[in-house]
Amino acid sequence: MKRFKALYTLGCSFFDGSCMDERGGDINQKYSHRFSKLLSDKLELKEVNNSVGGYSNHRIFRTAYDWIINQSPQTIKETLFIIGITDVARTDLQLNDGEFKLGSTPSDMDNIHNDEKEHISRITKIRGLDIDYFFDLWKNWFKYVYSEDIRLEETIRDYHLLQNLIKSLGGDVMFLNT
Repeated sequence: MKRFKALYTLGCSFFDGSCMDERGGDINQKYSHRFSKLLSDKLELKEVNNSVGGYSNHRIFRTAYDWIINQSPQTIKETLFIIGITDVARTDLQLNDGEFKLGSTPSDMDNIHNDEKEHISRITKIRGLDIDYFFDLWKNWFKYVYSEDIRLEETIRDYHLLQNLIKSLGGDVMFLNT
């Protein structure tokens, strides 16, 4: 472990720590007790945690890739990567106006946070689309078009490519299914 100087973790709420109990109401307690913080302290490594609750595998892949290509080869060699694989059905949309998460099943659409709904509503209005119509399209996409088998194949392929990128730059990576 002496060759490593940093621990880079990326995933959903299990990696972010936002799913943890706030331990007596102190929101910062959960972040100081997440596994990446405890592990980095134990290994005496700098913690780099780019996780966000609700991230999809596509966004995890993109975020890791973007971070990696903006680092020096030496930084990659000195970094231990632990990447979380989340529910394959989770998805997000990339738009010119930003990104937002969408429910991974039609029933999840009812659980979208209000701030996300407001953001989606703004973007759909700009594009001349009624928000209810947008949500109907999304639900029908999951009902008639979505294939978990295809999404699983995409996820495996993406993570295989990410592993090869990290290894080709001299780094080491572990994947955990959350």
